[in-house]
Amino acid sequence: MLQVFSIAMTVPTYASLMELMTGWVCAPRRTIMGMLCAGGVERHHSAFYRIFATAVWSIDAVGLAVYDLVRKLLPQGTFFLVGDDTLLSRRGLEMFGAGMHRDPLLSSRGFTVVRWGHCWVVLCVVIESPRTPRRYFTLPILARLYLNKKACQKWNRVSRSKPELMLEMLKLVQAHDRRQALHFLGDLAFSSASLIVLGHECICKKPAR
Repeated sequence: MLQVFSIAMTVPTYASLMELMTGWVCAPRRTIMGMLCAGGVERHHSAFYRIFATAVWSIDAVGLAVYDLVRKLLPQGTFFLVGDDTLLSRRGLEMFGAGMHRDPLLSSRGFTVVRWGHCWVVLCVVIESPRTPRRYFTLPILARLYLNKKACQKWNRVSRSKPELMLEMLKLVQAHDRRQALHFLGDLAFSSASLIVLGHECICKKPAR
């Protein structure tokens, strides 16, 4: 699974990532410093922070490589893609992209709980367990950070809705693999007209030869 990162990273960046993953296996806390201590790494920790801060690599390329790996190992006539948003609680007023978002796990129809953190719109591919038939898992392949209006004003970003972010990721998968039949599953929050039009175009458009 980790080999999919090698196509999107330089050789030094990939080697540093492998050192982090070695420590991740035994680290009691999955922080960068925790992984470095568990792996016995002697290099300065700044080299590993640069993997996520300044190193040149594309997380979209990694996600599409994971998708290709699933297609190769578990071929299907139609691939089901699942999309939803998830809240990741965070602390710190100056953390980029953080804001107040509804917590779907603690909220109900008559009671809404909001928490400070990151709201991620995630696209996953559904896979069936090879060992346990009819047992399914969702494997994340692409993600986008959703910014509310206050966060967009604070960080000078263009406001985009969650369906728009999901549509961007679906178009990315569609352009990457035009031959594969795709079926999107989502709740009412992602049933916008733009997503329906994209699904109609995918059905009517003939696969590229």
